[in-house]
Amino acid sequence: MLNSDCPAPSLEPLAVANQTASPDEVERAAELIADGGRAAILAGAGALYCDAAPEILRLAEGLGIPVATTLKAKGIVPEDHPLSLGCAGLHGANVANAYLRDHCEVLIAIGTSFHEFTTECYDEDLRPPKALVQFDPDPTEIGKNYPVDVGLAGNPKRNLQMVLEALEGRLAGAADPPAEVAALKRKFRHFDEPASHDSSAPIKPPYLMATLRRCLPRDAIVFSESITWSERYLPCYGPKTHISGTGLAPIGYALPASIGGQLAAPDRLVVGISGDGGFHFNAMELLTAVNYGIPVKWIVLDNGRFASIHDAQSLLYEGRHVASEFRNPDFVAFAHALGAKGVRIEDPAGLEDQLRAALQLDGPVLIDVVVDPNSRPPFKPAVLRRAKAWKAPLPDTSLGTKAVIEMLKER
Repeated sequence: MLNSDCPAPSLEPLAVANQTASPDEVERAAELIADGGRAAILAGAGALYCDAAPEILRLAEGLGIPVATTLKAKGIVPEDHPLSLGCAGLHGANVANAYLRDHCEVLIAIGTSFHEFTTECYDEDLRPPKALVQFDPDPTEIGKNYPVDVGLAGNPKRNLQMVLEALEGRLAGAADPPAEVAALKRKFRHFDEPASHDSSAPIKPPYLMATLRRCLPRDAIVFSESITWSERYLPCYGPKTHISGTGLAPIGYALPASIGGQLAAPDRLVVGISGDGGFHFNAMELLTAVNYGIPVKWIVLDNGRFASIHDAQSLLYEGRHVASEFRNPDFVAFAHALGAKGVRIEDPAGLEDQLRAALQLDGPVLIDVVVDPNSRPPFKPAVLRRAKAWKAPLPDTSLGTKAVIEMLKER
């Protein structure tokens, strides 16, 4: 019975990707983008997956429009481009958050669902700027979270192409960014924050991310589970070079995902980044890489805890820590036992040299980086709102005081 044939209905793909906006919608979008005031682009996963990066860059450069991204679309515009604002949202860049909230008058949202973490950049009422032009492959997303002035359902790449055609003659070769962008980058030291230069011991995660970036080629592909660090401190320079398992926040994602990434891009350096807690979830996949000769490099942030959970317990539950700390095995010995190479790095003074040497080793390599267990990502003021809503006051400790002071610097 189990070996018998079972008829299955054919599942036709949704036709959404083949839809395009109407000529009237295209004209109204082009008019609002060109004449509606200071504009900004917010690109999300829907823009990334339909390969709309060239169209976004053409629109941005043609009209001097700054580009922020969601975490999923990180790098869709090179993050060292003058028009790049970096990622917006809870763990994103202050430049992106401040510009979207305080300077943008027309928001061009391309393939983003306005996820909770992204909309943390707005004020308490979470209202976007006064005008919204929304591109999305899914018609049900248009206007779902915020009222739109113009909604263009269907393939964002094709709809952007039509808008660009409507703007033909108005697009400059490479328009300068608004003056506010450069000012905000100087103010917040965009991708150059003091934390990125803190070489004190133990190794600080922002310093690790900044150092790692210097060791990677521009086209390296990073699968990051430690998004609280890589989103803000590890700039990326091309579409699909920073890949994260968001949505349901799957812990243990980076190790197996980077194996698949290396198989898909055998000629590029592929690096997985995870915490030690996440690595434990799928650690035996290291053997898969060994068995099939897949030369992925994994960086484990070794701090003996589920850091995000530990931080939440510190700030929202008055420091009551439950099942968020643990003892790690010898990761280097574990790698050697499976037939992989293992490297342990503890000294920030030799971090760059040791990272470079480890990344150049043949075959799969596990790089155990011992990081400061007391390092915490910057806390946005949204954390204060959550604490208030949950009636969970910040602990009356040095940690609570420091967190509040740091929040005052965040935007």
